Amino acid sequence: MAGISRRGFVKMAGAGAAMAAAGWQVPAWAQGATAPRKGGVLTATIGFPEPHTMFAPAGGGGSPAFTAARVLETLVRIAPDLSVSPHLATAWAVDPDHQRYKVTVRQGVKWHDGKDFTAADVAFTIGEYWKQIAAGGALTALKRAYASSAQEVTVEFDKPIPEFTFLYALGTLNVIPAHIYGKGDLNTNPANNAPVGTGPYRFQRWVRGSRAEFERNAQYWQPSLPNPDRLVVRWWREPSARAAALEAGELDIGVQNPVPFADIKRLRDSGKFLVSDKNYEISDWDATLVFNAKNPITQHQAVRQAILHTLDLKYIADVIYQGFATPARSIIGSHNTLYYNPDVPQYPFDKARAEKLLDEAGFPRKEGGKRFAVRLVAAGWVDENGKLGAYIRQALQDIGVDVELRVPDRAGSLKAIYTDYDFDLAITNAGSPAEPVPGTTQLFTSEGIARGLAFRNASQWSDPKFDALVDKITFEIDAAKRKQLIHDYAVQAATAATNVRLVEVKQLTVARSVVQGLPNVADIKRDSWDSIWLSA
Repeated sequence: MAGISRRGFVKMAGAGAAMAAAGWQVPAWAQGATAPRKGGVLTATIGFPEPHTMFAPAGGGGSPAFTAARVLETLVRIAPDLSVSPHLATAWAVDPDHQRYKVTVRQGVKWHDGKDFTAADVAFTIGEYWKQIAAGGALTALKRAYASSAQEVTVEFDKPIPEFTFLYALGTLNVIPAHIYGKGDLNTNPANNAPVGTGPYRFQRWVRGSRAEFERNAQYWQPSLPNPDRLVVRWWREPSARAAALEAGELDIGVQNPVPFADIKRLRDSGKFLVSDKNYEISDWDATLVFNAKNPITQHQAVRQAILHTLDLKYIADVIYQGFATPARSIIGSHNTLYYNPDVPQYPFDKARAEKLLDEAGFPRKEGGKRFAVRLVAAGWVDENGKLGAYIRQALQDIGVDVELRVPDRAGSLKAIYTDYDFDLAITNAGSPAEPVPGTTQLFTSEGIARGLAFRNASQWSDPKFDALVDKITFEIDAAKRKQLIHDYAVQAATAATNVRLVEVKQLTVARSVVQGLPNVADIKRDSWDSIWLSA
């Protein structure tokens, strides 16, 4: 069947309608109120530095996901209310036992190199890319994915898979060409730096240190789209430079907090720009503190909890993020009305409690008032991480803990945190997607300990009982039971305190008034942007 799928997903989608974040209204001019204009060059950016590659199969944060999304598409689109609509897939169905799914693939679609897009590409993507690399624990029970006909893919599992989990993968993971990725290591394929997809824009070239250029795909399967002739993704090292580029007309649209928070109100009040927190419903953003559980000091749960008691989350939200953040209360984001429950262990600001916990854990103040020293790495891809690192250094010094703070660049941060594990504490960023498997569960599971893979379990903490709980979540198809299991998971994650969301950061899109036809999707940075056009 096409459109919204059956049974459980429809119920979940209805429950998720309230997930659209409250915020500024999108003006009519940004919604494409008049007939689209053909032509022009759309210049875009994201609030992160230049990526290390145009497409990162194993993940690499928002930057490579942003560049890849214009080229590599998904099988379905997810709207802000979590309803699903066809994209590269035109229909889907699930067997009553939830162990077999069938996906009908759109016909008449071409890869950018002229090859036909087929069911075999989708089967290859699911079996060799999603299961092996991108989907983590969500597809561990995958038995096989195969082209059961020229336009249908059958996906079989050894265990029941919730329909929400399956459709969420269809709407958030890219489809890749089998004829290009069929040999060798996907992560080192040269096509990652010059991706070939089915999307509305064809990759042209990457001018390192400056921009990536894309041209309109004249053979796009939606013949009237896209409207701009070209797309240019540009990078500016400093957020203030992005704000200046917007005001100078050199930048049309930026997503995921492209400009300093201090500039937001001025740009919004000028009437010349859209400032919106919409279209991030399945892609929230946070500042996270990770503890290295292999360190002889931070391996102690009481030490981790003491450090958390030292941090004033309201101060962090109000001062460092200038009111564009709120204290986080769970590993499950507060936007997630399907699974959010704030009734988990909390660590309120209480320095006396922190001192007591450290004393009891065997780390009393020594001569000079010092207890121990730690190395803190603050990921340097956003300015606020460095500011947060400076605050944490000061806060820990107040309880007798010396801090060596480093703020590497993007590449250095990824290496230090996710490859070398060269930290005791690390400030990084992640999201809490609507479907927690594997998005947040892989931050705690044994399977998530994968050296070199970004945004996985960098703490290296694991517990067989926790792994077993995540397995139950993965295969539970009863909605009520699954919701309770996910709450149990959030409680255990908060108790372990190895990967802790400190604040939830509001995500904003800023666009000039010439930008129209913004997509009605739940994650704007990962959409193909086939609907966007320029009024002048």
